[in-house]
Amino acid sequence: MTATHNSLKKSLALLKPPSRLLLSRSFSTTQTPVPEQQQPSETPELKKPSILDFDVAAKHCRDQVKKFDFYSYIVGQQFPASLQPYYFGVNAYFLEALRSREISKEMSICQTRLMWWEQSLLDVTEKGKPAREPVTRVLQEAVKKTPLNAKLLQRIVNYQLFDIDRGDIQSMRELEIYAENTRSLLLYMNLHLLRIDSPDALTAASHLGRCIGICDVIKKIPFYLAKHRGYIPQEILLKHNLFFDKIWDSRREGIVAEEFFDVILEVAAYAKKHLEVGREYRDKLPKHAHRAFLLAIEAEQFLNDLEDHNFDIFNEHFRKKYYLKIPYKMYRAAKNDTY
Repeated sequence: MTATHNSLKKSLALLKPPSRLLLSRSFSTTQTPVPEQQQPSETPELKKPSILDFDVAAKHCRDQVKKFDFYSYIVGQQFPASLQPYYFGVNAYFLEALRSREISKEMSICQTRLMWWEQSLLDVTEKGKPAREPVTRVLQEAVKKTPLNAKLLQRIVNYQLFDIDRGDIQSMRELEIYAENTRSLLLYMNLHLLRIDSPDALTAASHLGRCIGICDVIKKIPFYLAKHRGYIPQEILLKHNLFFDKIWDSRREGIVAEEFFDVILEVAAYAKKHLEVGREYRDKLPKHAHRAFLLAIEAEQFLNDLEDHNFDIFNEHFRKKYYLKIPYKMYRAAKNDTY
């Protein structure tokens, strides 16, 4: 009996519940809270750059010029790095003015757009208001930090407003005035950015700008004909027995009359004459002035190509760009102080 009793006691001992301490560690629903692992401090959210930040606005202007006026973009590469944002801002503003002129068939819409740009420029340059878009943001800094004349910027838009109401160009003199108030204005502002105020440089800019502006018109003749816009001087058309709405050969549908190419030749001759006169001042210009005039190299190449293709501006060749030849020529000219 004693052995049986002892065996029973041992069995009961094995069935004892665990100690309170063990229960608290294993089964208690009120466990001792474990310290939470410390979370790494959250990185503060970076502020996204605004389109009105100067660097972002300058990049926007640069991209616009590269996309819509490639050769002017290449010229800008030859300007001092500190002036390039302002150069691209001026050229982007010029492109906006030209695009506003073509934005719609309704002239009232074009005028409204141009007047908006005019007012935006006045707000940032004269009234000291904050810019509302990137182009005038850059121009606001340009007027503050360079000798850039804001009145010339205003003339760009004002002349486009005048151009809407003017109607067809009647004489070569009117076409030269058009070129003076487009490309020559840009060359004047290039000189301002470079801090050059020389009568010889300004005279050269006037002639070279007229050459480049006339070349611009010749390049766009297929577009102007499609839009029934008379940028070809009427006096030259009549001299060759042509009318603006009758330049197509009546005997061959869709073919331009041979006399029209003589018209292109005569207009191009005016451009070449201005190029030659503008280059006569090369030895009289202050240092670095040639950088303002590098676009004359592209104009010369265009006039040479026009002659090589018998003044057929409708040739497919004129729809293409030189991505190596002209940039290399501009680079070499900048190194050699010429244009």
